[in-house]
Amino acid sequence: VDDIATNLDVAKGMLKPYELQIDCVLSGPEAIAIITEESPRYDAIFMDHMMPGMDGVEAVRLIRSDIGTDYAQNIPIIALTANAVFGSEEMFLRSGFQAFLPKPIDMGRLDKIVHQWLKKEHSVDQYSAYKPADFEQGDTDLIIEGIDVKKCLENFGGDKNVLFKVLRSYLANTDKLVKELQQNLHDGDLENYAVLVHGIKGSSYGIFANEVGKLAKEQELAAKRGEIELVKNGQSALEESIDKLLQSIDAALKSFFGSAEKPLAEKPDEALLEEVRKGCAEYNIHRVNLAMEKLEALQYISDGNTIAWLREQISDMEFEKVATEPWPS
Repeated sequence: VDDIATNLDVAKGMLKPYELQIDCVLSGPEAIAIITEESPRYDAIFMDHMMPGMDGVEAVRLIRSDIGTDYAQNIPIIALTANAVFGSEEMFLRSGFQAFLPKPIDMGRLDKIVHQWLKKEHSVDQYSAYKPADFEQGDTDLIIEGIDVKKCLENFGGDKNVLFKVLRSYLANTDKLVKELQQNLHDGDLENYAVLVHGIKGSSYGIFANEVGKLAKEQELAAKRGEIELVKNGQSALEESIDKLLQSIDAALKSFFGSAEKPLAEKPDEALLEEVRKGCAEYNIHRVNLAMEKLEALQYISDGNTIAWLREQISDMEFEKVATEPWPS
């Protein structure tokens, strides 16, 4: 559960070695609805702390107190937060969480959490203890300005496919968040500004873009103190640093994939398009991403700009629009 799509992709990438079913939602109310439905029944919830509207602590309180089932009262819930300060773990444990993971997530700590809380109905031997994968020759020479690529790859077990998927997610989602920050600043809404820039901080540290993460942290702290002039003064530096990072990621992705010819197809597969629509109707990011990956693996003789339109809407999290409105044809 996280309001920042890139953070969800980072978590899925880090959990990939365990071969788990992982479903994602973007808010506390969506998590409450899914736990109420019990279809499927999950072994654990990883819950972000700071989210707009309803934060993670409130979402957990409602799961524990309002749903009224043994499942809701006892499912392990692990707190995720980029605000790890002294006393955080105790606060989360008092608030109905079973464990606490600071962002950026450390793979060793994540591994301990998985083995402690996801073995209830499974043999622990089904989960492979985390060991960083051996890198292929030249992998650690990959350079993306603004990102510690070596550490990022280590956190994803050396899986370059996961790395590039997360980078695509960061590239697709961060510019929209910056525009929302600008609007919050224009409106003088420092409360929502702090929540949004907190998300940028977490996703940036998640890909080891440490300079952007540091600037976002400074903006978050200033916003929480109500120092609007300081926030305004720091906004341009944050935007410049993000813009430079996004250009660097875009160049790296194009250098690896831009020249590759995709297989040709007449038109997009109707079943996959329907998967996208259903996934958006359910706000099931995992289902949407799986279908979009397959659709975007091909180029089409005729698609009426459907795939590009879908990618734009999904990147902007316009799931209801995809689910209910007509598509380009």
